[in-house]
Amino acid sequence: MDSLRHLLKKKVDFVSSPEHDGNPPTDEQLASFLRNLTTETGLALRGTPPGVREVVREKFAEAGWDVRSNTATRDEPPTVDELQAFLEGTIEALETFDPPVEPTEEELEDPALACQRLWDLDTNRLTPEDEYSINLQSGKKPYQEGDRASDPLFNYVKDCVFEKPTYSAFLKLLDNYTAAVGTGEVVTGEERQETVDFIEAIMSTPCMRYAHAYLVSKGQAPESETDFKNLLHQTWFAMYSRSRGSDDSSGFEHVFVGESKRGEITGLHNWIQMYSEEKSGRLDYMGYIFPRKRGYEDTPAETEQLVTVQFEWNGELKEISSSFVGVSPEFEIALYTLLFLLDQEKTIVDCGPYRVQVTTYIFREDGKKYIGSAFPGEG
Repeated sequence: MDSLRHLLKKKVDFVSSPEHDGNPPTDEQLASFLRNLTTETGLALRGTPPGVREVVREKFAEAGWDVRSNTATRDEPPTVDELQAFLEGTIEALETFDPPVEPTEEELEDPALACQRLWDLDTNRLTPEDEYSINLQSGKKPYQEGDRASDPLFNYVKDCVFEKPTYSAFLKLLDNYTAAVGTGEVVTGEERQETVDFIEAIMSTPCMRYAHAYLVSKGQAPESETDFKNLLHQTWFAMYSRSRGSDDSSGFEHVFVGESKRGEITGLHNWIQMYSEEKSGRLDYMGYIFPRKRGYEDTPAETEQLVTVQFEWNGELKEISSSFVGVSPEFEIALYTLLFLLDQEKTIVDCGPYRVQVTTYIFREDGKKYIGSAFPGEG
């Protein structure tokens, strides 16, 4: 939905430009503006949460424009001032829009449909080539040695991205862990509070409210929001041992931060961590991994939001790491939590335009189960 808001804000800047003060547009120019806006808005609406189209359609109707026929519904086109008010009103309506989060019967019968709904509900997903940009460069097979990428993976991520509450809270968690498996984790009071703050932040989002409602309906989560937050903490942040010794790991650390074991990197399937570590100079991107099914010629686009890459982190190799790019922290937590609690180890789902196999592994210790790993891949 950010791409739609971005489009409308650009249009506000255009119509409010001082250059229009002494040279007002003709009626035909105003009509042409609305026709083009309708087309661009239709493209930006793809993948937005249910109900957004109705909000936008109503706002266009108030401005005297029918989006279905892309024609005026009144004799006189809106003035420039009316256009600006219409655009600003639409932006305000989108800012306050609260998408429905109750799962349908079809979704309750099919977890794959629930995952598609989560994608649609990700109102904080970023727009490629606007809020961030990647540079995939050359591809390779996993076993091929050498660095096929002379430049970083990320061209940029705008600073304003990390002002979003869930992104800001997520970023604070990334330096709370020791990567080496076998080295016990020490959790400070400040780090515990950062975990609480993150769970609080994501629970206010449509993705997590939907995941909670879905799991309650399936009998896999408590109805109480407080109890569900405790379940999230147990699932993602409770410590366990991967080395048969001290508590040295957690689901969150493995999936989102990454770990080092016997000279190799395990986990680390998160684009924000990749960006943060690359920016700090600790991660060296070495190229994308050729798709198994599509062949060498089908090079991923720079706007891909699902990639498989190779990199070195602190001098140690991660041979294959698949990750969503540009999705919000709450989307990934919701997606993996939902499938994990449903005991769905490997699930083929449609996430927007992507056919994805989502894998969630269970780690069992002392009669409890934790997330051992979770990641997307080719479907």
